[in-house]
Amino acid sequence: MARISPTPGQKLTFVFLTLLSALILYLDITTNNFDNIKNGFKSVKITSFYIAKNISIEPIKSLISLSKSKNELIKENKNLKKALNNSYLNNSDIQAGDDSYSVKFIPDVTGEFSLEASVF
Repeated sequence: MARISPTPGQKLTFVFLTLLSALILYLDITTNNFDNIKNGFKSVKITSFYIAKNISIEPIKSLISLSKSKNELIKENKNLKKALNNSYLNNSDIQAGDDSYSVKFIPDVTGEFSLEASVF
């Protein structure tokens, strides 16, 4: 059968460790001997949190923002291609010395243009 109550040795160990921890706690409160240890623990805790965040969370965030920016660039590129096809080289003015030339490209069909030039 299992013992329900602790043995005298277990009781003595429990009391000794409880008194030792109370003494350490008292010394910690009354003196500042353990400040370096506390500060070291806090700095290790902050550093490990920062490293864990940079290793696990930041790469995922950067991948998400990279994919969003690529999608935005693709949409913008499509819009610019449409705008370029709609108004490709309309109303170009060319200066050649004292003469001015006006060149107008008129889209007939998408991708094909007529040329209208005038000198003034």
